[in-house]
Amino acid sequence: MSNTIIKSVHARHLIDCKLRGLVEVDIITDSGSLGRAAAPTGTSVGSGEAFVMRDDPPARFLGTSVFKAVDIVNNIIAPAIIGMDASDQISIDNFLLELDGTPLKTKLGGNCIYSVSVACAAASASVQNIPLYQYWAQGQIETLPLPVCNMFNGGKYGNINMAFQEFGVIPYKAGDMQEAVEILITMFNEVGKLVQKKQNGVAPYIANYFGHVPISDDPIEHFEIISEAAANLGYTDKICYSTDCAAGEFYNKNNMTYSFKGKEVTTEELIDYVKRMTELFPFYNVEDILEDNDFNGFAGAAKTIKRTHLIGDDLICTDVSRLKKALDLGACEGLIFKPNQIGTISQSFDTFNYAKEKDLIVIPSVRAGGTLEDPVKDMAIALDVSVLKCGAPRSGERVSCLQTLLRASDLFPNAKLHEIKLKL
Repeated sequence: MSNTIIKSVHARHLIDCKLRGLVEVDIITDSGSLGRAAAPTGTSVGSGEAFVMRDDPPARFLGTSVFKAVDIVNNIIAPAIIGMDASDQISIDNFLLELDGTPLKTKLGGNCIYSVSVACAAASASVQNIPLYQYWAQGQIETLPLPVCNMFNGGKYGNINMAFQEFGVIPYKAGDMQEAVEILITMFNEVGKLVQKKQNGVAPYIANYFGHVPISDDPIEHFEIISEAAANLGYTDKICYSTDCAAGEFYNKNNMTYSFKGKEVTTEELIDYVKRMTELFPFYNVEDILEDNDFNGFAGAAKTIKRTHLIGDDLICTDVSRLKKALDLGACEGLIFKPNQIGTISQSFDTFNYAKEKDLIVIPSVRAGGTLEDPVKDMAIALDVSVLKCGAPRSGERVSCLQTLLRASDLFPNAKLHEIKLKL
């Protein structure tokens, strides 16, 4: 279509929600329509993820600046794609991959390539004057993903070192999207009150990813707090849980153990702990139970843990080749879907299509270094998935996920919440 021909491309330096450097790309078509996109970045990053191009030392913005990436888009990518059709996503993405020519996009930067790839889709949606999720869905929206929000977020906070990264709640028995979001917001508030009570009146601090700071290093203790909050509110039968172990973040390569709860534990001990946790609470999924290249360990965990779905994030990196390997080994039942991990819209859709063909669970997720315009929430709506990881229900880019779901439920009132089944 002539009105989706790329007329101009411009990149600029912005910051993400973690105040790290971010490259944002504007694409304007011949019709004057604007597509704008930026690549989010993670904190827990898999070894197979697309390379994030940042400046060489001494970099600005506390070492996170991306002025080099901005120059790459403006001086290398832009002249090469002007005149191409923004709506021909496969051709655009294939051209970008050829222009880079490296497996992990180390020449041009995965953040540059992804920002341009998404901006093309956004420009094409803008031409039609429709939301990005409707552009990708190519029709009516019939189902909406269940939002999952974190109550606590792990990390090191003074003398507390919580290994697990996320403690999520899924309102899987909510009647509609308004109730689902209300449950998450009310739960988050009640969990905060319980933490304050346990801390003798000291309110919980804000954690690295905007959840509450944990009160100890024991994950089970925190799901007990969440369960207590649910009981107080009458939500016990309406919610289930998810967690991201992010085990690669506390893996000790030297002796192949995990630094967990103040000691070094073996793969088998960590699996046994998670198994006990999933037998105590109703879990939908457990993510990244082991470090990101231990495919055989994941397969062993899948044989041991029966009361939840084991999902790969850093294990898979939204890469269809890694997903195929995991599936061949029986290492997981699905993946966390983060398109910027692989670097282009087309590649991420290839991974998604393979996963759906094999009847695997696909869970789109925002990144720690997110943006308000992160397209992963639009993909979640368009691709008919079960759950969307929105992060903690505070901070603009995370609230934006909930806003997008609420807006879609209003614009498509016949769309039903996706149904999920637990392994109980």
